[in-house]
Amino acid sequence: MRYAIAALLSLLLSVGANTVDAACLRGCTDLEMSHTTEVALTLAQSDTPAQTGAGNATTTSNTTTNSTINPLKAKRVKVNFYLNSVNNINDELGAYDVDLWLDLFWYDEALEGKTIDQVDTSTLWTPKAEFVNARSTTTLYESFDNGLEDGTNVRFSQRLVVTFFNNFDLRQFPFDQQTLLLKLESNEYDSSQVLFDFAALEQPPAHSEQAFVQPIPLGKYFSNDTDLQGWTLSNGRVVQQIRVLSYDKSSWSQLRIEITATRFYQPYLWKIILVLLFLIL
Repeated sequence: MRYAIAALLSLLLSVGANTVDAACLRGCTDLEMSHTTEVALTLAQSDTPAQTGAGNATTTSNTTTNSTINPLKAKRVKVNFYLNSVNNINDELGAYDVDLWLDLFWYDEALEGKTIDQVDTSTLWTPKAEFVNARSTTTLYESFDNGLEDGTNVRFSQRLVVTFFNNFDLRQFPFDQQTLLLKLESNEYDSSQVLFDFAALEQPPAHSEQAFVQPIPLGKYFSNDTDLQGWTLSNGRVVQQIRVLSYDKSSWSQLRIEITATRFYQPYLWKIILVLLFLIL
C-alpha cells in the first residue's frame, strides 16, 4: 500500500518532480562556480574534482595510488565535533544549514616545551581544514589552546555556521530518507602530509581508499534540543577514507560525518487522499 501511494504521488506530481531535478542541477552548477568569503572565513567549494580545495592545492600532488598510506610521513590531526543544530533542509537544492563546533588537535614542534600563551598563534602551522561540500561557511568563533589529546599539544577550536550541499534522491518521496554529509579535508596538504583521525577512536585505523566506518550516538555529538521541522534524525556515523581524484590521481584524507534524516510523511498523506477523492468524484 505504501509503495502504491508513493507511485501514485510520483505520477500525479511528475511535472513537479522534473522541476525539482532541474533546480538541483542548477544548484550543482552554482556550487561549482562559487568561491566567496563571509565573516572572517567563508568557504564555498564543491566536492567535484575541479573545484575541491584539494584539487587547487599548491603543493606537489601525491600521485601514489597504493591503497594504504604510510602514516609515519604524515601529520596526524585528530578531529572532534558537536552539532548544535541542523536547519533549513531544502529539497530542491539538496542544501541544509548546520551550526557546529569543530575541534582539531595536532602536535607542533614549535611548541616543544612551551604553552600556547608563550607563542604567537598566527605563526603556528595549521592543517588548512575545510568542508569541501560547503556552499558557504561563516566563522562565529575560533581560538587556539593547549592540546589535551594524546600525542598533541595544539587545540584549534571553531564555531561554524555552514550551508552544506548534497544530491538528494527524491524518488521515494514522501517516504524518503536523506543523508546529510559534512566532508572535511585539507585544502592544501594531501594524504602524504596530513591524515585526519576521529578523536573518539582509541586506535586510529589504517588510512586507505576503503572506507572505515564508526557509528556515533547522536545524543553525544548532536543537540537533542533541535526541532527539525518535517524531519527526524536517526543514525549517525563518522567515515574516514582516502579520496583519490580521478583527473590527477592525487589523494586526500577525508573525514566525513553522515547523519540520516527521515521525512515525516504523514502530512503528505492528506494531500494524496484529497487528490484521490477529487479523481473519484
